[in-house]
Formats: sequence, structure tokens, C-alpha cells
Amino acid sequence: MPRTKPSKQPRASPVLASASASAIALALLALTPAFSQAAVAGSMSISLPPAVTVGQGGVPASLTLINLNSGGEGTNTVCDAGAGGLCSGDPGIVLAASCGALDANRCEAADAGVFGFSAAGTGRAGTSCAGMTFTIDAADPFFGSVRFMPAGGQQVTLAQGGPQCAIDFAVNVLRSPSVDADPAQDGVQTAQAAEHTQRSELLVSPAKVRAASTTTVLRAPTTLVTTAPVSAPVGVALTASATVDGRVNADGGGTVDFRLHGPDDPACAREPVFTSLGVPYPPAGGSVSSAPFTPGATGTYRWSASYSGDVDHLPAATACGAPATLVGTGDRDRDGVADLVDQCLSTAGDKRNGCPSNLNADVRGMWRVNGLLSKLVSLTVRAPIGSRIEVRCKGPRGACSFKTKIVRKTTRSLTGLTRNFRSPRIFPADTRITVFVTKARRRGTYERLLTRSGRRLPSVANRCLNTRLQVQRCP
Repeated sequence: MPRTKPSKQPRASPVLASASASAIALALLALTPAFSQAAVAGSMSISLPPAVTVGQGGVPASLTLINLNSGGEGTNTVCDAGAGGLCSGDPGIVLAASCGALDANRCEAADAGVFGFSAAGTGRAGTSCAGMTFTIDAADPFFGSVRFMPAGGQQVTLAQGGPQCAIDFAVNVLRSPSVDADPAQDGVQTAQAAEHTQRSELLVSPAKVRAASTTTVLRAPTTLVTTAPVSAPVGVALTASATVDGRVNADGGGTVDFRLHGPDDPACAREPVFTSLGVPYPPAGGSVSSAPFTPGATGTYRWSASYSGDVDHLPAATACGAPATLVGTGDRDRDGVADLVDQCLSTAGDKRNGCPSNLNADVRGMWRVNGLLSKLVSLTVRAPIGSRIEVRCKGPRGACSFKTKIVRKTTRSLTGLTRNFRSPRIFPADTRITVFVTKARRRGTYERLLTRSGRRLPSVANRCLNTRLQVQRCP
């Protein structure tokens, strides 16, 4: 859904000001007391990458504080929130990372929520606050500003002409700005505004320091994946499905347009024979489908699709014929693949060429053996849910408690078969346990376990099964 610029509300000192759209703003000098010619001066800069992308995480950012005293004012101390004396009422080190507009050196239009912040910042090595930890807490939810507070009761001091204090932290890009802070530039910009106060050890008025910068926020790139039947008989309705990958936010959603060209229009140069436009894409993601179309002639029909994008995501589109559907005149094995392209005409398959794929069920038996007998500890099958399992047991008289047991439709990926065998599950040599695992339109799995004497584990034979349960070598 489009975002609207928040209405202006009167605030008693909305945070923050800017000297320009550059990364550095000059300090505002404090009024000089009547008994002194000295004045406290300082500078500050905000550092974020010039461009970031929605969904990007751990983006490096920093605030830099500098003492610009020109006389004998000496070392400056940065005021903390809640400090008394000359710092009374000072908000501390405050940053509003997403302003909709900067006006009169202040964050004029709130646009909170573009960025999320790390829980803490760290003083950069080689600067006057090296190794210090700064907690990052909310200062003003309306403007989305945060406050950097030195942990452990420490204070930031800046020597005149000495090293600056650089605070490093990280931000996550949560969404696109609702308001373009700089319409004159390409893309959508958001502005940053920061402030802090420096006071001198001498009895001179403190200086309020402000800075501003701008960052371009780019929409997240997306890709569109479209699927459709590889073939279909004449007279059967065709549909295509599309999924948008790369979305990072559930805001908006956009729409998907489907177009079908053909038959025999390989470049999609002519008008489509069918369109399904403006299909809403759900904010939660997933797959959407076109309306159905029933072709009346044979040939190759080629799909193309496009995603409109939304406030946080870029548009995406597929090429002509990605995918394509061959409309033919028969489907002998009724597997949805037309005879024109079916490479396994006599066997229904789940693959796009009409052939069955291997089920690849995993049959596992655990045994204990001695010189004469083998004890079955456990027997399990791992196979797709919905598979059919048939177990056969054949051996010397009295060895097996059953001839055939069937699990008609598995409900879990791992199925235990041990309980089908009567305790104590001890078998003489030459007992044959055979497991058949099948599923519609797939090549089944065959495994034979043959017990042996002489402290040897049972021998194992693995094969594939065709749709008629005939044992064959796996392709």
C-alpha cells in the first residue's frame, strides 16, 4: 500500500538539524559570556553508505565528534542525557536516521522505521573514545531517533587539537522511505540528522553541535519464477503459476501479469492469444496462478509473466517461452504429458518428459548374528509420505510369522516395520525378507535381505521396480 507523508505536529524542539546535505555540518558557536572572550566550538559528522538496499543488514555506520576550540578553552566534555550543570536538559548524543525533510536545520518531517539499529555502538580504535561501549536506545519514537549513551558511567572527552571520537555501529534497512527527502536526486532519499553538546572545563557556554547527511534507499531486487505444464492435449485448460523470489517485506504486494503467445509464435512478437492481468500478489508471498485458457489448436504455446514490484521491491519479468507448453492430440498413459513429447508412452511418469523418477526409498535393517542364527533388531523404511510398502517373508518351516504385510499409505517419512515380525525375531539361514516400496508415477524400490550362517550378516540386493512391480536395474 502506498505510504503517505505523516502530518506535521507541533513539537517542543524536534531533534536535530542540518547544515547541508553533505556529511558534515559546522558547529554553532555558543554565546560568549560577558566575563570571557572564550567560546566552545565543535563539529560532528554522520557516516552511512551513499546508497543502501531494502533488506540489507549490518550496514556499517558511524558518528564522529570533534573539538574545534580555537582559544584556550582546552578539553571539551560531551554532555550526557540527564547530566546537570551546564549540560542540564541536554538530550545527549542523538541521531534521527530517517527524516522525511530537513528544514531550518532540523528534522522537519518524521519518517521513522526506515532503519533498525544494533543494540550498541563501539568507540573506534585510535580515537579518544576507543573501546567505549555506547548503548543505543530510543530517544523520540515520533522521529525514530536514538540516543548513544556511554556505558558504565564513562564520559566522552575531546582534547583541543587532539583525536576525535568515532562511534561505530550498524543499521538494518527495513523499508523504503515514505517521503523523498531530496526529490532533486534520482531515487528515493532519506536524511539523517544528529546533535550533541560539548562543554569546556572553563566557565564558558557550551556549544550545540549538529550535522546532517542523506542516503539513497534502493528497492530490493526480485526474480520471477513461472511454471506451466510441459504439454497438454487439445481441449484441456492451461494455467501458469508464478512465484516472486527476493521479497524482504510483506508491505504492498504488487501484481502479476500473465501472457500466453502462440501457437507457433517463438519470439512472442504477435499479440498474445490470452492474457490474465493484474493478479494480486499476496503480501505473505507464495505462488499465484493465471486464469485458465483452453487452446483449440495444436502447437507450442509460450508464456511470459511480469511482476509490478511495490514500494520496497523492484519489478521482475520472465523471457518469452519461460515456460512453454506443447499442446498435442493424445495422452496414452494419462500422466499429463502429451504423446508428442512423452518419452515413456507406456508408463505414467512424474517427470516433464513423461518418464517416472526413482523413488530412492532407504530400507535399513539392524541384525545380531551367531554361527547359526540371525536376530532382526529393527527394520525401517524412509520414503516419501503416501508411499506403499509391502513386506514378504519366506524361509525354512516356521521361520516366518507371516507371508505378506502391507502398509497401504505411509503417513510419515520414516516407517517402522519391526513390529510386524513375531518376537523373538530369530531366523535360520536362507530366510528371505523382501521389501517393495512404491508410489504412483515413480520407479519403486526393491530390497531383498537373505540370512546366512557362519556369523555373517544377511546379504542385501537392491533394485528398482517398474509400475507393475517387476524388478529391474535402476537407470
